[in-house]
Amino acid sequence: MRKIKNVFLIPLFLSVLISIMALSDEKPQIAILQFTNNVTNVEWWSDASPVDLQDSLVTALNDNPTIENYTFTKIDHAIHEDDLLKGPHAKAFETLKAKSYREERAMIVCNITNYDAKSSVLNFSFTLIDPSEFTILKRMDIQFDLPEGRKLFGEDCSKANYITNMVSAVSELITEL
Repeated sequence: MRKIKNVFLIPLFLSVLISIMALSDEKPQIAILQFTNNVTNVEWWSDASPVDLQDSLVTALNDNPTIENYTFTKIDHAIHEDDLLKGPHAKAFETLKAKSYREERAMIVCNITNYDAKSSVLNFSFTLIDPSEFTILKRMDIQFDLPEGRKLFGEDCSKANYITNMVSAVSELITEL
């Protein structure tokens, strides 16, 4: 009888132990929304740009050893900066609320806020959102100075430089989580 109990208890104990270990390895998720562009008449922005930037940033974040305690995911949605300023009743927030992103620890909204071809300046804003209450936790603006006469993401200007700076900005945003 005792042997029969052991046959059942040992596998049960092992399965509980494995489940606990799996849960402890699970990293909090931070979602990156698709990029939006608040600037008109930019020759380098295309229909593929929001997803291309999002893919590049998520890949770089997941490959970055300094923030390996988080998993970065993609949300197939974008929020414009104007919607963030309107508060939690804005249409974009209602859309995201309806999709119920409860597994996400935070969401990051990425917007291109300014592009000046003459001075070769490009500005991005990154906003950290609490998905449970849809409130803004923190916002950061970063500026890129493009080499004179070069186009963003053109053949003569590497996207990797911008992604590296974006990873640094996101790393700084999430330090308070």
